[in-house]
Amino acid sequence: MYFHEPSATAYLVPPRTASRATAEVLQIAGFERVESHHEICKETLDKADRVYCTVRNPFDCLASWWTSGQPRGGRWAKRGMSFEEYVIAFKANRVHLFKRWTDHATDLVRYETLDRDLSEVVGCDVVAPRVTDRGSHRGGRHYSEYYTPRLRLFVDTEFGDELESLGYSYEVNHAIC
Repeated sequence: MYFHEPSATAYLVPPRTASRATAEVLQIAGFERVESHHEICKETLDKADRVYCTVRNPFDCLASWWTSGQPRGGRWAKRGMSFEEYVIAFKANRVHLFKRWTDHATDLVRYETLDRDLSEVVGCDVVAPRVTDRGSHRGGRHYSEYYTPRLRLFVDTEFGDELESLGYSYEVNHAIC
């Protein structure tokens, strides 16, 4: 979590939302890190007039998490877990992807338009290269390449409330169809 005292603005950074690159930009813009990177500090939230949070299409986020692995967890694929097995295990251990953070947010910033939206939050052009280099860990593959019809239905059903509340849906990469 990051806080900019002069503007009373907090920024929450969930995992797999370019959070490290976002943190670099926020700190350059004068935001201070509060607690640990992904944690939420209630006392700081109480001081904030605005609370931003980055969100990402859950379909894309799950594919990203599987291909790059969670912090300190290594690559799931190298552990012999298929993408479908990973998604089912992930859902068994978590109810939501972003709700823990979005419940506190007054404004959402979309991962898909992070460069533009983050520039508006900090009031200047974003120049951190890692913000503009998203998706490279999948070798340029679109997340839809990882989903079977069965797994797509599973994610639609199990994460449906979050997909709807965040305004996301499954998108086919027409370049591969």
